[in-house]
Amino acid sequence: MSINAALNTKVAATGAITSVIDSPPKFYPMAAPTSAALPYVIYTIIDNPHLEHQRGIAGLCYANIQLDFYGASSVSASAVHEVFRGVFQGHLLGTWGSVAIKRVFWHGHRELYEPSQNGAQLGEGGKYRIFQEMDVWYAES
Repeated sequence: MSINAALNTKVAATGAITSVIDSPPKFYPMAAPTSAALPYVIYTIIDNPHLEHQRGIAGLCYANIQLDFYGASSVSASAVHEVFRGVFQGHLLGTWGSVAIKRVFWHGHRELYEPSQNGAQLGEGGKYRIFQEMDVWYAES
């Protein structure tokens, strides 16, 4: 199972997450459909090195994943971000699907506002976005 599939399995199986972004979750790879209702989350795997040492494959990988939390207000985007943080930050040893997770590291987040296509002012039809990166260390299968 890929880390992509494992992440989707974890998100879909976590009630706290599906309570804020629905079930099936509005959790999209790289881009959301234009028809997607807020709030939703987009994820992008930025890097996914498979580590090696002098004698070969180390059997350990990490995925640097960017999560983009979108909401109609800063409060709704922040609420979804906080649920994900509660689930993933500092996560130790477990399985997501069939992938053995060793550790999750959560990096600082940034917040911004994306105006609507018609150039509306803050709070007038645009979207609030929080983007966050996390490193997921896992055993290579």
